[in-house]
Amino acid sequence: MDYFSILNLQREPFSNSPEPDLFFLSAQHQRCLQRMELAIRLCRGLNVVVGEVGTGKTTLCRELILRLTPPQDDHGRDGGHPIQTHLIMDPAFKSPAEFLLAVSAMFGLTGMEGEQSEWRLKEHIKNYLFRRGVDEGGVVVLIIDEGQKLPLFCVEMLREFLNYETNERKLLQIVIFAQEEFRHILKKRPNFADRVNELYRLGPLSFRETRKMILFRIARACGNGAPPSLFTLSGLWAIHRATGGYPRKIITLCHQAVLTLIIKNQSKVDRSIVMACVRRVAPERNNAPQRRWLAGAAVVLLCIVALPFVFQPDAQSLLPVLEKNIMQPAEKNRVLAPQPLASPGADAATTDSFNEKQDPLVFLKASGVPDSLGSLQVKKGESINRIIRNVYGIVTRDQYQAIVEANPHIEDFNQVREKEIIVLPVLSQTARLPASNRYWVRIAESRDIEEAYALLKGYPKHFPPARLLPYWNPKEGLTFALVLHNGFEDKASDKASAIQMAMSLPQALALKARIISGRQETVFLKKIIE
Repeated sequence: MDYFSILNLQREPFSNSPEPDLFFLSAQHQRCLQRMELAIRLCRGLNVVVGEVGTGKTTLCRELILRLTPPQDDHGRDGGHPIQTHLIMDPAFKSPAEFLLAVSAMFGLTGMEGEQSEWRLKEHIKNYLFRRGVDEGGVVVLIIDEGQKLPLFCVEMLREFLNYETNERKLLQIVIFAQEEFRHILKKRPNFADRVNELYRLGPLSFRETRKMILFRIARACGNGAPPSLFTLSGLWAIHRATGGYPRKIITLCHQAVLTLIIKNQSKVDRSIVMACVRRVAPERNNAPQRRWLAGAAVVLLCIVALPFVFQPDAQSLLPVLEKNIMQPAEKNRVLAPQPLASPGADAATTDSFNEKQDPLVFLKASGVPDSLGSLQVKKGESINRIIRNVYGIVTRDQYQAIVEANPHIEDFNQVREKEIIVLPVLSQTARLPASNRYWVRIAESRDIEEAYALLKGYPKHFPPARLLPYWNPKEGLTFALVLHNGFEDKASDKASAIQMAMSLPQALALKARIISGRQETVFLKKIIE
């Protein structure tokens, strides 16, 4: 019996084959596909997709071919669709002639086997491209997987192919999927790199995308039935941490975890099952996660000693402390729920607290919220856009312009020098009145943006993703909280999920974690839902 049938699934959910219908389109994969397809249809020439091993390049390559494949009629004809795709899966050619013969064969040029002249082979290919592209109005696409294996003589010939063009467009569209080392090839061939229309880098998935990918594959594997709940939240976190968010590793680890689930006759994959599978799948790296864990804990503990804004340990057990911060917001442990205070010079008896329908701009002007969040110095390797996204979230063009206007001393935002100071104004457009329908797992907080931003930049990458959440209320003033990236809806089940998430953190974080939520006068100064 197949293991997946025991779980009432119709097929294997975590197959390691590049099955297109099991391919989870994350936001970055969707963007990459759209850009590659658009570049091909506009005949832009050369496009490159790079990424580490296991980021989904090969599957993305197959998905791109499917999108470009012409629809066929009942007789197998393509119905006059102008795009023809050709795939080279292993470009490790040993000679220029071997490469040219392989390309000629893919283009359907017969009788080339005995041809030894590279010039004549190139002429045949050029004539085919002109006939297909100019006379027939078609588009020829050459897709190369494992592009890091391309010999330099192949790179030079691809450059020559890109010279086959009309006044309007390139006659050969090239898409190269390669590992990160392909960047070295581009550096060695600047005349080739200069022709790249689009260079897209694939990175690992975030925790949210990791979770969505796992649930997506399970849903697809169960057909039309209700998908089973196979993973606990702590199990999903453990998978994300162990795999770093790389899709191939996620699939492999999930497969092993589900098998272990069946063997142990348990109902759900939790953290203990995941960690047991990690030790079994990669025994030579058993000590590496522990070393990273201890190193990360040391960093956080150092921050706890050095930064006074991190909460002191509570003598109570973790669970009651977490629940206490939610269930008793009006008492001393209340975090983001201050009592209404009168504005300076106002009569306390006539001061009304705002409601959720009130315009944030009106409240900001009347409440004493400062005009600026503070300022940050641009560090080496940092960019203005990265700083803006970390502080504000996604901003619109008008909001970006407001930031530009607040920094008249910066002549060009695209070329900001190291050690430049950027002033961060309060953007009323990103302000949100109390998000009472969400809970957040807070790790630390500060009243100073420089300290909070330094903690964010020094936050260990293998810990659950975190972000800054600036907020203001009359009691605490302007505060910068470091919270786990995803919030939870304000209902009993998600409140429990928030507590479980906090308890599943590494001990150095879990002991300091608090569950917070917006109430009454609190205004969040960042776009919360991204």
